[in-house]
Amino acid sequence: MSEEVDYIDIGYEQNKRLREEVLERQNEFESNRAIPRRFWMKPGEKRKIIFLDETPACTFEYNVELKLPHYDKPRWGHHFTCIRNKTGKDIFAGLPERVKRNRSYMGFLTIIECCEYEDKEGKLHRNVRRVLPMTSPFTEKVAGWIEDRGSIVGCMFSVKRGTDKKSPRIGDDWQFLEKVDLSEVLDADGIPVDTSPADYAAMLKPKSEEYIKNLLLDAGITLVVGTATAVEKAADGTTGDSEEDVPF
Repeated sequence: MSEEVDYIDIGYEQNKRLREEVLERQNEFESNRAIPRRFWMKPGEKRKIIFLDETPACTFEYNVELKLPHYDKPRWGHHFTCIRNKTGKDIFAGLPERVKRNRSYMGFLTIIECCEYEDKEGKLHRNVRRVLPMTSPFTEKVAGWIEDRGSIVGCMFSVKRGTDKKSPRIGDDWQFLEKVDLSEVLDADGIPVDTSPADYAAMLKPKSEEYIKNLLLDAGITLVVGTATAVEKAADGTTGDSEEDVPF
């Protein structure tokens, strides 16, 4: 057996522990974005939705493309509320240039997606509560609907997404259908759906710098925080790629 020194780990335990830490971070990330999930559609799809609230929770947010160990290819959809470290630097400004990312000022509302499907375990779901992620232009559009109608709570809309893969994931054609009685909207068990807004404070709570750095290391990315400079934002609150070109 090799001599025991402080820069070498002997045996399998350290490797097992590190692997467990990676899986724990991945499971935490997946669970944090699972309830309720963000609303989105594939190109060409059509949905009906019902608004459950009308005062958005807003924040600057990063969407980063990562290839975590359990992915077969890089994926978008890794959302992080913008935070600054103790020196006032934007943490994600330390991402290498090769890492694709998008920074936008996002608003969030809670909706019911009028749908019916079975999950992998065969459980039936109907009229599912979702979070609607809105870019600044769409948030402004929603404000216009409220001004016109007085309120959008309980309003059902028809939503279509264009066939272009770069079209907005929440759809680009929204049409008002009718005002519904939320008490009559039932889930798969015939019970009125939960109509309470999502817990935005919990959903958007910033991750610690240590957690973010470790998650990025899992994807083979070293975050260089010490030399990062603050990200300049455009007039519409976005930086980097066009927000409509990048899935959120």
